[in-house]
Amino acid sequence: MKRFIISAVALLGLAQVVSSCKKTFLDENPQSLYTPQTSLVDSLGFEAGMAGLMEVMREQYTTTEPQGTLGVLQVGTDAVSPAMPQGVEVPYFNYEKLQSQDQGAAFYWSSAYRIINNANILIQAAAAAPATLRQGYKNRISAEARFYRAYAYNFLTTLWGPVPLIDQPVTTPRTDFTRNSVDDLNTFIINDLTTAIPSLFLANNAGSGRITRGAAQQLLAEVYLRAGKPALAEQQCQAILSSNQYKLIMARYGVRSSSPGDYYSDMFIVGNQRRSQGNTEIIWGIEQQLLIPGGQTGNGGQQRRMWVPGYYAIKGMAIADSLGGEALAGCA
Repeated sequence: MKRFIISAVALLGLAQVVSSCKKTFLDENPQSLYTPQTSLVDSLGFEAGMAGLMEVMREQYTTTEPQGTLGVLQVGTDAVSPAMPQGVEVPYFNYEKLQSQDQGAAFYWSSAYRIINNANILIQAAAAAPATLRQGYKNRISAEARFYRAYAYNFLTTLWGPVPLIDQPVTTPRTDFTRNSVDDLNTFIINDLTTAIPSLFLANNAGSGRITRGAAQQLLAEVYLRAGKPALAEQQCQAILSSNQYKLIMARYGVRSSSPGDYYSDMFIVGNQRRSQGNTEIIWGIEQQLLIPGGQTGNGGQQRRMWVPGYYAIKGMAIADSLGGEALAGCA
């Protein structure tokens, strides 16, 4: 009996040596890591992936780093002049500082392509998802991802014109990208949106922050205008107006309806901004949850300092909340 046990142990050791010599022994199979292959297989994974995609989108409009980024798209125009000449926004009103390594342009370029790559991952995963997921659900996830991809390409084309068109996830380093024409990009965006629209929820049935049919139709109308097809753009706008999903705010409502104010400003008060809170005008809202971990970008965004007067930059003006506000703005 003792002899048999020794032989078995020896055989086990030999088997380990032989198996360790196979190349497949070194193949990684990280079941405990979050990867598209391990997480995008059920609704929980897809919902987490969509939340991540929304977060990248939200960052474009709420980023705090580097400070001044939110002013890049308007500062130096007749809409906004700078009160504090420092930060990433400087090259956009002082063109002597503008060069190929500009931080503002780099942020928006990379942000758009992060949206595109994440959307590509979700679209590909939805197409290959297990049959245990309803086809309608997979279609909707793919439709929302297509909207984000179309949005990002519209954003890039508006700012840069011809840009590289990438419709599959990029999983390895590449240096061979080439720019596609604006016509090709318009066609691609239009195809994404027309494919997505039938599978998207109407606004009355959608949860807060989710992409609705109206949002996709509004974006499609914008792209049709750039493509020189105003009649098709009008069709999309008319479809939104006749959908009975939206209604102009005509009376006070919400959390401060009994306080001094007006029904237009009611729409922008925290607690009144979502459709579920009474805002029947909103077509698409970018979700934020203040003071909730992961619910906002950075320390809450720089909008509060970006689009208000910078009184401190005017000689004789004092910073005092008793005189109308802190006014530590970056623009005037």
